[in-house]
Amino acid sequence: MKNPYGKAGYLLAMMCLTSCATVFTGTKAHMVLEGELEDTLTIQTPQQTLNQVTLPQQLDLRKKQLRSPVVVSKNGEEVARIVPHRKISPFFWSNLISMPTVLGLPIDGLTGSMWKPGDTEVNTPLGPMRLRVLKPQSQFYRHEISASVGLGFQLNVRDGVYDDLSAQIYKKTSYIDDRLCNYWGPATLGLRYYYHLNPSWAIGLQYGWLADYRPFIRLNKDESGGDLRLHSHFLMPSVKWNWYRGESWGLYSRGSFGIQFRRIFFDASHKYADYQKLEKKKWLPAFHFSIVGAEFGKRHFRFFTEMGFGMNGIVNSGISYGF
Repeated sequence: MKNPYGKAGYLLAMMCLTSCATVFTGTKAHMVLEGELEDTLTIQTPQQTLNQVTLPQQLDLRKKQLRSPVVVSKNGEEVARIVPHRKISPFFWSNLISMPTVLGLPIDGLTGSMWKPGDTEVNTPLGPMRLRVLKPQSQFYRHEISASVGLGFQLNVRDGVYDDLSAQIYKKTSYIDDRLCNYWGPATLGLRYYYHLNPSWAIGLQYGWLADYRPFIRLNKDESGGDLRLHSHFLMPSVKWNWYRGESWGLYSRGSFGIQFRRIFFDASHKYADYQKLEKKKWLPAFHFSIVGAEFGKRHFRFFTEMGFGMNGIVNSGISYGF
């Protein structure tokens, strides 16, 4: 085996990057200890000891140590021993989506991120105490920029012109249409900007570049004859609606409508330039509608994946930055 250390490092990197719960929820449980008393207390967790503090008091616990008790004392005498409730995080099961992400299962187990903390209440000589999960508010950003890659057949790109040019190639040259196996259709690169009016609605603008091709081969020759190519630049105003936006994930839909400049041309090998140049240019409407989009991440950066139809393809994914 060549370079076993490099392969081991590559495997470890894949495991860390695909461990869904660790990436999206982190390794710490942010909690707050509450109680109806004004006395000063000593609170001991597996990570630290807080002396002469009053309630409520925020505690940052490691998720892998959630079964270790939080000990509360007054004047050196123990008054409560609280073991936080826990259950398996839904993000842990999302590792089962594909073979690469399955590698994240042991990482989530080792970091403790597979666990989701729960509220715990106990009765003490000083009255009831509650260890409650602190749910931070999702950060709201006015501006959002993103970059995406899309794949899949676009309804508003191909039309009869594409087939007409193919027929002309058959007629005017000695090329025939080659077969494409496992071809998803046109690919799109996109850049977007959104201004968020409020946590639910945003308006913005999207620019993108789309490319598609159909290969042709020369009869009785091994060399490639050329490609019928389609390139399109498009610009679309866009509206985005957030169904749900939490601290680490969200769901949304979006729609866009604008204009595109499409160019279809035959890119043939110079060695076999026995054809009349074929090219068509046209301005056309452009649109895209994402039925559902999901985004994951924390603070400024989020990864997203969408399902829809239009200029961005059936499936498109990318990264966004909020500020």
